[in-house]
Amino acid sequence: MNGTQPKNRAALQPLGRSHGPSSQLVFDRQAPDRWTLGCLDRSKLTAAVASLRASAATSVRVSDAGLTATLPPGSTGTAVVAVPAVAGWSCEGRPAGSRLGLLAVPLDGRTTTLRCEFTPPGLLAGAGLAGASALVVAALAVLRRRPEHLAGLKRRR
Repeated sequence: MNGTQPKNRAALQPLGRSHGPSSQLVFDRQAPDRWTLGCLDRSKLTAAVASLRASAATSVRVSDAGLTATLPPGSTGTAVVAVPAVAGWSCEGRPAGSRLGLLAVPLDGRTTTLRCEFTPPGLLAGAGLAGASALVVAALAVLRRRPEHLAGLKRRR
């Protein structure tokens, strides 16, 4: 991409004009007014964006362990969060669902605040094993010093 406006906002690059027998475009409907391969209906896009904004979260706060979203009253359907749906996510105390690989939470129309938290899988088990290992090492260190201490007392007598 050459980075000039407006191509630096989308992966579009002019390819030039095609000439020859294989370059003829065939349309299954009436040909567009302008002969372009990439076209956009601005009115449909504006309507779609307005519809999405009307039902979108009014605020989203992200922390190091999760996120909290404030939803419009009466939100129903499925809230989809642009986060990969990997093991460890829970929303409202339940494991989070997935929609097309993203985090998804069903909405019942009563939810106005959505809280999702991430706990790395195996974190609690790993912390427990690390704590148990630390106790074993400490116990071994105490037991190793004890015979030396007792041997020193015997020599003094």
